[in-house]
Amino acid sequence: MDEFDADFFGPPAPAEVGSERGELRRIGVVCPDSAADAAYFACAVARHLARSRGTDRTAQDQGPVVLVDGQPGTGGLDVVLDLDREAGARWDALRGAGPDIDAQKLLAALPERDGVRVLSHGRGAPRVHDRLVRSAVLGALAGEAAWSVVTLAPHEPAEPTECDVIVLLVRGTVCSMAAAQQYVDKLDGELMPVLVTLEADARARVALGESLDLEVVTSGPTRWRLGHRAADDVLAGRWPGEDERTMTRLVQDVVIYVRSRGRSMAWA
Repeated sequence: MDEFDADFFGPPAPAEVGSERGELRRIGVVCPDSAADAAYFACAVARHLARSRGTDRTAQDQGPVVLVDGQPGTGGLDVVLDLDREAGARWDALRGAGPDIDAQKLLAALPERDGVRVLSHGRGAPRVHDRLVRSAVLGALAGEAAWSVVTLAPHEPAEPTECDVIVLLVRGTVCSMAAAQQYVDKLDGELMPVLVTLEADARARVALGESLDLEVVTSGPTRWRLGHRAADDVLAGRWPGEDERTMTRLVQDVVIYVRSRGRSMAWA
């Protein structure tokens, strides 16, 4: 990655975010027991939204799709999307940022893949960003982007100022369910997630929804094998090691749910 230096500080534009517009446009993705699952799913959601902008005139008018890495300590979304050697802004360029961030400058400086602007961690840079910085950046980007998709850290639950809806990925295993329960217990109740179950049969899906007291949006047989072709699969729109149709259906179900929930809020 080339060195990058830019001034992103300036008067913030008025943010018309999420429910303030009568819409849900900020999607958080978390998998409490697998950072990789959250990263792959968030990438697939963002790529689907970017492709659908061609037929969504409202989204075109509202700006680009932005994908944000909110999981400190992970390899970085730019690695998953094969952008790690591309020039552009990373989180380290925003270290010490205050509330006044020029989102248009930042969006223009982000590396892009398949119509998705990506804010990730840089290679060799500290994998940590301050919570206040993250909230300021997410708020600024949401005011300019048609959609924001952010991977969430399971140890630090998101706040309503950072996303409109949380997609919680849970496998049909005791360990995954326990990790999900711990995450849900940390939330303050104002921003409750919706559930996507992975590798769970019908009985396990019902049990997961009832135990976590969450709505199950979609489910899929997504057992997969991480290997040297995992990044190629993601770039091709497939869940690694699985048929493309499985990932596509899960992502479409989530996006349809978020759109419908946003419309129902607008008419409330």
